[in-house]
Amino acid sequence: MDEKRRFSLPPKYRPLFSARTLPSGTTYLFVLAPWYGGSLAAFPEARWNEIQSRLLLLDYTTPDFLEAKRQCLSRMEFSHTDPEGRILLTPDQHEWMRLPSKGKSRVVVVGVGQHLEIWNAEEWPEVQRTGKNPATRAAADIEYDKKLEILMRAGREEWLARGGAQPEPPAGTEEKQED
Repeated sequence: MDEKRRFSLPPKYRPLFSARTLPSGTTYLFVLAPWYGGSLAAFPEARWNEIQSRLLLLDYTTPDFLEAKRQCLSRMEFSHTDPEGRILLTPDQHEWMRLPSKGKSRVVVVGVGQHLEIWNAEEWPEVQRTGKNPATRAAADIEYDKKLEILMRAGREEWLARGGAQPEPPAGTEEKQED
C-alpha cells in the first residue's frame, strides 16, 4: 500500500467484480465494509445487493437490529478501483485495519468465497494460523464485530426461513495475494 492509502486489486480477483470501461481504462465496482476481526471485506455489488435484500427483511424496530443497522450499514462504502486497478482506502478504513498513519504499509488480499478480505499483513500470519486476530483492538471495534454478527446472522436466518437458497462460492476464491 502506498502513502496515498492505495493498493492493487490482484488481477486474479478482478473477474469477481463488475467492470466498467472508461476512456482512461477499466474500473472494478465493489462495496467495502469493516469486517470481523479488523479486516475489510470487498463485496461484488451483486453479492452486496443480495445481503442487503436479506437485511431489509429484518424488523428494525427492535433495539438490537436498529443499533446494528446504524453502526454497520452506515460504514459500508460503494467504491471502485482506479483505471490502474488500485483500491483507495478512506482514512477510517485505514485506521480500522490498524495500518501506520504515515508511509507505506502492507496488506494481504484473501479470497473467502463470495467476497475478499483485506488484512493488515503484520496480523495475517496469526489470523491464518488460528482464525483469530491477536491485535489489540479498541472496545468500540470489538462491539462493532458483535453488532455485525447480530445483523448478518439474523439476516441469513430470516432469508432461509423465507425459503432463500444459500449460494455456492465461485471457484478459485480461496487463495491469498499480498500487496
